[in-house]
Amino acid sequence: MKTYTFASGSVSRGFVLTEDEKRGPTLTLGEYGPGSWAVWIPLNRIPENAPVINGNVVQDAFLLNASQNDQPFFVLSKDKSQSNGCCLIRFLTIGEGGKGNGYVDRITGFRSKRLAGGHGRNSGITPTNGTWSDEIWVVHERELVRVQLAGCETAFAVRVCNGEPTVEPWVEREPRQKPQSSDNGGGKHQWRTLKGSHVAPEPAWSPGIDAIEPEQTEFDAELEEMARATSGRRAGTKTCRPDQLVMA
Repeated sequence: MKTYTFASGSVSRGFVLTEDEKRGPTLTLGEYGPGSWAVWIPLNRIPENAPVINGNVVQDAFLLNASQNDQPFFVLSKDKSQSNGCCLIRFLTIGEGGKGNGYVDRITGFRSKRLAGGHGRNSGITPTNGTWSDEIWVVHERELVRVQLAGCETAFAVRVCNGEPTVEPWVEREPRQKPQSSDNGGGKHQWRTLKGSHVAPEPAWSPGIDAIEPEQTEFDAELEEMARATSGRRAGTKTCRPDQLVMA
């Protein structure tokens, strides 16, 4: 599997080795000191099982548990499985000093997991100071991992897409509102309608200028009565219009 190292919000290729007097070239995770622990991962010394190395950087490897008991003992070996869709990522969560722990958490998926790691403290063994983690994970394609840096609120979202890890700032999102079941029993759902001050009330109906009926006076009533009386005369008989009448 391809190897990568995450540190300070960015990803670089490979695992950087350090030279140890007793163990030779070794990948050291965490730190050795009060309140902390370190894990040393050596290389497989069998030539045909050695990982791919360029200088002092492991480019391709498999993390092999060579222990003969319950206590794990990992060595960096050649990846004979040629696993596709996943890679090995070293997550170093050192951030800022002070409170707040650094950690790695799987958000989606079920195959990505922590394989080995150590940890250290931001500044000594003061209880109020946070800790940081230094771990190797196998991360599978499209599965989401959250990386929280120590001593701050900064976090990152890491995914493997097309065999390469991608890093983006972590953004908290509000959970989507759950739908309500309809009363028809058909198993369908409908989204609740939000009601509140942001919903404008319906305006009250009011007639337009042309729709207002004019008030009728007594004079108008008398004119209508006289017009009905003259409407029964024979055709051709001259009738007076209401506006031509002269009241006595």
